[in-house]
Amino acid sequence: MNLKEELRKLTELQEIDKEIFKLKAKIKEIPEKIEKINQEFELKKEDYKKLEEEVKKLKLTHKDRELELSSKEEQLRKAQSQLYQIKTNQEYQAKLKEIEGIKADCSVIEEKIILLLDEIEEAEKKLKSELEVLKKEEEEKNRKVQDLQKEAEKLREELKILEDKRKSKVLHIDKEILNEYEKLLEHRQGLAIVPVKNFICTGCNMSIPPQVVNEIKMYKKLVHCEMCARILYIEEEL
Repeated sequence: MNLKEELRKLTELQEIDKEIFKLKAKIKEIPEKIEKINQEFELKKEDYKKLEEEVKKLKLTHKDRELELSSKEEQLRKAQSQLYQIKTNQEYQAKLKEIEGIKADCSVIEEKIILLLDEIEEAEKKLKSELEVLKKEEEEKNRKVQDLQKEAEKLREELKILEDKRKSKVLHIDKEILNEYEKLLEHRQGLAIVPVKNFICTGCNMSIPPQVVNEIKMYKKLVHCEMCARILYIEEEL
């Protein structure tokens, strides 16, 4: 077995695996991005629902005030009809005072109803405006989600091409070396073999002693970084 040649093959495989690792990370992020977009839109829907509830409460209050006014108006009619049955002046004056009190109550309630109608009108305008905004935001949300889904599909296609390329590459690599490389690949974030530059491991930036560099150049066995355990090679040598 020519170890130098095997290392060269590993470096070629590593370039493919780097891209595979990046693509998988991007693909993994997309469902998270979609979830975030959906959650943000749901919050906006909740805000709209709160506004909708406020309008409903205003309408219920308006209905209560209308019923209250109807009740007062009925009291007024009864009090006015009773005027013709009163025989003493004292009772007549008391009834007039009662009628004036009921009329005053009616006026207060009517003012409240007018204010409520203005409030309802403004709230309904705002609700209508917010609904239009929400519809546009939903369209934008759907567009973003569709774009992300298309992006995911494109990335999966790119990944499939790279994985097929990888399958053909690994056929020509020594099985034992490949097995060691793949274990490191899994535990070192997709980076299993790295060059030594200026006596520095480019995987973890730790210093590599000259004797270790000499050992790499001998090509008798795979040499690992003592700190990150990645396979080391000299780029110029390959």
